[in-house]
Amino acid sequence: MANSKSLGNSYEREFIKKLSKWMLGTDEKLVAWRNIHSGSISTIMEKNNKDGSNLSGDFQCLMLEYQPFFDKFHIDSKSYKEMNFCMINEKNQKSNSILNQWKKTVDESLRAGKIAMMPVKIRDRKTPEMIFMPFGYVDLNYFFNLGAMIYIFENLDPFYNCVVILQDFFFNKVTYEDFWNFYKEKNVKNSFMTYEDFLEGAEIDIKSIEAQEELREFYRNK
Repeated sequence: MANSKSLGNSYEREFIKKLSKWMLGTDEKLVAWRNIHSGSISTIMEKNNKDGSNLSGDFQCLMLEYQPFFDKFHIDSKSYKEMNFCMINEKNQKSNSILNQWKKTVDESLRAGKIAMMPVKIRDRKTPEMIFMPFGYVDLNYFFNLGAMIYIFENLDPFYNCVVILQDFFFNKVTYEDFWNFYKEKNVKNSFMTYEDFLEGAEIDIKSIEAQEELREFYRNK
């Protein structure tokens, strides 16, 4: 029986193949591969007051022209046996492992000056794979219309608020070009939007009924 580390490593390989196909339009090349020492090296660099941001995240870019994407996003993929979708008590380590891992991923991304992206696989053979991203850095019009879930945590730092989108929908409905054009000029320090900012000033064109119906139809045809 495989242990959790080997399952996690397997999912890293699985996800980077999907990401590469999405970015390159072909499954014959890989845009990046597992960065097996990323966590330990970046931590050592940080403790020595050196910049280890280029080593943060699970993946090391293999194609120079796509390096800016990996300089922008801190990607940390996770594979778990189960998930608590309520995420109401971050102190419960067992039932809220996803929430606690999301907090850790966000903390690491902020230290690296990047935007967090956490692909998640739940190994129950029924839960679709997801991507977590910070609420404060997403194009809400885009994600609302893709049927995304939004988590706003009242008692946590607003940086932990997140948007969760299904991977199948993301890779089939979002083009790399549109995604990168939206994010490439974003500055982590001055482009963050809190939930209060959203309520006060954002103009969101929400087509939730159409989006949810499209989502159901997409999975009915799978």
